[in-house]
Amino acid sequence: MLKAFGFGLALTVAIAPSLAGCKPFVHSQTQPPSSTAVTSAAPDSSVPGATGSTASSANTPRVLSEETSPGNLAQTAEEAIDKANNARIKQAIRDAIIQDPIINAHRRWHQNRLNINVSSPIQVLAIAHVAAYGGYALADWGYSVGDLPIDGHALLVNQAGRWFVVTDAVGNSSQGASAKALTELKVPREAIQPLMSTFRAAGATLDDSPFVPLAPIPCKTVTSDPNPPTNLRAAPKLEPDNILSQIPNGTVVTVTHTLNDWVKLRQPSLGWVSLNLLEVSCGNSLVAVKANLATLQAQILAGTNGHQPADTLMRYLLRGADGAYTEVALITFEKVAQESPAALINVLDFYSEAARRSLLQLVIQNGMAPEARSRFAEELARSGNSPTRQTWNTLHQK
Repeated sequence: MLKAFGFGLALTVAIAPSLAGCKPFVHSQTQPPSSTAVTSAAPDSSVPGATGSTASSANTPRVLSEETSPGNLAQTAEEAIDKANNARIKQAIRDAIIQDPIINAHRRWHQNRLNINVSSPIQVLAIAHVAAYGGYALADWGYSVGDLPIDGHALLVNQAGRWFVVTDAVGNSSQGASAKALTELKVPREAIQPLMSTFRAAGATLDDSPFVPLAPIPCKTVTSDPNPPTNLRAAPKLEPDNILSQIPNGTVVTVTHTLNDWVKLRQPSLGWVSLNLLEVSCGNSLVAVKANLATLQAQILAGTNGHQPADTLMRYLLRGADGAYTEVALITFEKVAQESPAALINVLDFYSEAARRSLLQLVIQNGMAPEARSRFAEELARSGNSPTRQTWNTLHQK
């Protein structure tokens, strides 16, 4: 199976620890899982930044069966309320995943990469195991594009009473979610073990590898709005009713993804801002920029931090590099293009056509070394009907 790219969701639910017959999530091209057992867990008021679930006031998860046993039709009022809340929470989780812009963008991306016609069926997103604690949740999900099955482990968080995807790939797709991944995603330590315990009890696969902190991205991104403050939005589009909050100019932000002309933030709050309202700095001197970009290059080649180092390099070229700094950034691009061109293409595919064109024009005008250019072109030829391949070919037809 292919591992999904790093996306996520937010919610407040815990999975049934003792559901009889509950199997680990197995993606089926034709049949989604028929049922998902979820138990309610009380919100942990000590967890900052997360809104607790209203599913239950109990301090420990309780098993809730989706079907009423014929021999036990009588339910207490509390059980009936829990079951109703359980159904609402499950639906909120499903809606958050299905509507997530990143997950949907990657479904289209897989179609393009496989040269699959847009009419080729994409299985409706299926959600198997769900676990939540203290305003955070984990969920197994899967879909298929044609004959290709794709699955992942999503992290969600309840922010201001709404569920948001943090990432759709918590840990390795085959090994499962891990405490390491949750720690890197800033889930409070006191919430990690309860969250993972309920997820494991539901039958989900977990990765128990020891935690090893990842090196930080050596460049920083800050808000730079000509008309501050910057609006943080619930979705990557301009609508009067999707403003979550506002961010002062100069605020350092943590970026998770770039999609078209929008950037998804994880810190200071989860949401979307315009790419053009941010600025990237990789140092205030040529020596510092060279050192930081060398670190960024090493992270890209090693696969450290997933797609984020390559995305940072692209955003630096668009929204930060100038003069001699641009030359150093283009040299870094060329070195990566020679050794790992797919790392660049996989990120460029999610930029807008205008941004992608600007970046590739800059690269072409600067002049790539023959070997780097050849490797980049070869990888593009293998990339199916990718947006970057189309833009590259258009620029070379002029």
